[in-house]
Amino acid sequence: MTGTEDTLRALAIYASVAGVLIGAFGAGAMVIAAHAPGKEQSMQDKSPLQARLDSAREIKEALARPIPAPERLGPISSKLKPRLQQAKVAELKARPKPKPRRVAPQVREVFASFEPQPEPFFQLFAFGPGRR
Repeated sequence: MTGTEDTLRALAIYASVAGVLIGAFGAGAMVIAAHAPGKEQSMQDKSPLQARLDSAREIKEALARPIPAPERLGPISSKLKPRLQQAKVAELKARPKPKPRRVAPQVREVFASFEPQPEPFFQLFAFGPGRR
């Protein structure tokens, strides 16, 4: 009888493990089903393509509508006094023009005879500029 008791114990252990696994899968499925979006929510969410199509339709409709004309300006009601006009013209004529800066001949000669020095990095090597 010990053989049958051991077999019944092993069968009970296997059945309880299988029951726990099935229960865990069922509980997980219920949690996923509770948090899964419904059909109404999935209909509200738009794919990127659908969002671009909607945006293109809105732009097309906005471009199809005519632009209203701007409001007309009122008539010019004030005039410049003649004395102020003459003063502004005289001020513009009397303003001196700035003289261009001239470079001294010594500076030109210095820049013309300038020779760039080799970089210190290349002086470390035998094949750098200035080495023979």
